[in-house]
This record gives sequence, C-alpha cells and structure tokens, in this order.
Amino acid sequence: MRHASVINIKTMKNHLLKTIAFTLLTAGAATLSSCNTTCVKGSGKESSEDRKVESFTKLRLLGGYKVLLKQDSSFSVHVSADDNLLQYIRTSNSGNELKIKTEKNICSNHDITLTIGVKNLEAIECSGAVELSNQDTLRVQDLEMKLNGASKVDMSINADRLTTRGAGSTNVKLRGQATTHDVKMTGAGSLDAFDFVVSGYDIETTGAVHSKINVLKDLTVHSTGASELQYKGNPSNVSTSKTGAADIKKVN
Repeated sequence: MRHASVINIKTMKNHLLKTIAFTLLTAGAATLSSCNTTCVKGSGKESSEDRKVESFTKLRLLGGYKVLLKQDSSFSVHVSADDNLLQYIRTSNSGNELKIKTEKNICSNHDITLTIGVKNLEAIECSGAVELSNQDTLRVQDLEMKLNGASKVDMSINADRLTTRGAGSTNVKLRGQATTHDVKMTGAGSLDAFDFVVSGYDIETTGAVHSKINVLKDLTVHSTGASELQYKGNPSNVSTSKTGAADIKKVN
C-alpha cells in the first residue's frame, strides 16, 4: 500500500507540473504572437535619459525591464533603451506612486534598463517580465511586493515586516533579514531565501512553487498541489498543513 501511495503522489505531482507548464507556455506563446504582430522595432542605437519624478513610496512597473534600485537621498529615474523606443516608456506620478509602463509592444536586441533612486519604499508591484535588483541593502520598515507574470527579484533587504505575493512563474531571491515575512505564491514560481533570516514566517504556496527559507522562531505553512518547501533553522513554533503532492522538509 505504501509503494502504491508513493507512486500516486509522484503521478499527481508530475501531472500538476505538466498542467502548469502547459498553461504558462500557452500564455507565453500568446504574448509573443501579440508582440510579433504589433511590434515597434528598436533602431539598434542605444540612448538614455533622466526623467523628472516627484517623491514616491510605491513603485509600479509594467512591461519588460531590467531595474536597479538605489536607496538615495533623492528621487530619480534613468532610462536606457534604443533611441526610438524611449518615447514609449512612460513615467508618471500619482499620489505616492511612481508608475513606469510601456505604451506599445516593442522589440529590441537591447535590454530596457531603469536605474531608480528612492528614499523609502513601502510597496513594489511588477507585472510582465521585470528583473529587479538593488545596489546596496534596502533598509525599510514595512515592504509589500506584488509580482506577476515572469518577474524576477534578486534583492538584499533589511525590514521589520516583508509581504510577498507572487503569481505565475515569478522567481524571488532574497538576502538580509526581517522580523516577519508573509508569503503567498501561486503557479510555478520559486522563493530562494536561505540567506534571508526571518524570526517569523507565514507562507502559503499553491501549484508548483519551490521555496527555500530560513526561520528562527515561528513557522506556519500551508502548501497545496506539487509545491515543495525546505526550511533551515530551529523554530520553536511550527504549524504545517499540506494537500496533494506537496512536500515540506527541514534541511539543517
């Protein structure tokens, strides 16, 4: 019976992974098809410009960019792209939010790169194919990250409370520390946070999310589908629940 159960779990996990992969590939193919039919082609001549922006604590990025965050005493945005594409990359302030979006589908052999200076950050939202990193450790009180599509985050953060929401094939790599980290991820994403030390974790994963975390004191896990979670540390309060082919493992 035990052998049959193991086979069933593996079969379920493989089925879920194939289903999620097919869904993501289908969505990606549709996006690429749309891009090819309405694409504004880059000139091949790289250029850059500084954008004037007002103060902000929330950052919203829509499109496909490589973004470098710098914690600074002033607010700034530097954009690099093909010279004929700069006009389609819009920056706008609304209240405490800075939004950067691409107005049209664009095609280029060069990355669109954004260097963004900010004093204090409370929220980050990435949709599309954003690759977000930071120059030095970002020091904040509370920070919420919302990630959709094929966004990637590779950041060093020192926070009191971090909230992470991910959907699709988002990939998050963290270093640093926080008092608490509240995580909800769905789809086929990953959280690589062995080097991000947290006192209390509350993590919920659905689909085929792969997570690696480092927790000191409190750990609450809800995992469904084919998700896998590995955790380091010796938390004194542990509460776990899993369904389907989900796997939760201590790896000290």
